[in-house]
Amino acid sequence: MNFVRLFATVSMCVLFCGTVSVQEAEAKGSQQSAGQSSSKTVSPYKKFVLDFSNEVLNVRNSKLPPAEAKARFVDIANRCVAIESISKFLLAANYRKLSDENKKKVQICVRNLMATRLLAELPHGESITKTITEEKELPNKHWMITVKYFVDGKKYEVVFSIFDRKHGPQIFDVIINGVSASKIQRADIDGNIAEIGFNKFLERFFKTYAD
Repeated sequence: MNFVRLFATVSMCVLFCGTVSVQEAEAKGSQQSAGQSSSKTVSPYKKFVLDFSNEVLNVRNSKLPPAEAKARFVDIANRCVAIESISKFLLAANYRKLSDENKKKVQICVRNLMATRLLAELPHGESITKTITEEKELPNKHWMITVKYFVDGKKYEVVFSIFDRKHGPQIFDVIINGVSASKIQRADIDGNIAEIGFNKFLERFFKTYAD
C-alpha cells in the first residue's frame, strides 16, 4: 500500500487554497463597481479567503528554511482550517471510538500533514490572475466562496467551503473544478482502513505525522 499516496489528498484543502491569492486591489475594485461606495467593506468571508491565501503564499515565496516554513504553515492551519471537523469527517465512526488522547493525536497529525504537503507541493506559478465570483450563504453558518483563477495559463474554479465558528471562519473543504477534496480524502481513507484495519492505519498515521 502506498501510504504517502493515501494522505496526499488530505491536504488538498489547504494546498489549493494557497494558490488562490486574491489581491486587495481587486477586492477594493469590486467594491467600487456597480455604483457601490468605496467605503463599503469586503464581506468577512471574502476577506478571510483573501487573507488566508495571501498569508500562505507569502510563506511559500519567502524561501524560509524548511523547518521554519513548516512551523508557519502549522500556525496557519491551526488558525484557519477546521482541523477537528475534518478529522471527524475523515475517520467517520472510527473517530468516535478513539480515546481523548488519540483524538488529539489524530488532529495533530492532520495538521502536520497539511503543513508538510504545503511545504513540499504548494502549486505556484509565474503568472497568477484570480477573481472572487460568488459568495453563497447556506444554513448553519455555512458559506461557499467561489474563486476563478489562472495559473500559468491553466484555469481553475475553486469553491471554499467555510463554516463560521466561535473564533471566526474556518475552511472545511475545497471543491476544485467540481471535485470535493474532502470526499476524495474520505474515500481513500475508507479504502485503506478496509485493507489493513483501523489499528494498523492509526499506527502508521501516528508514526508518519505525529510531532
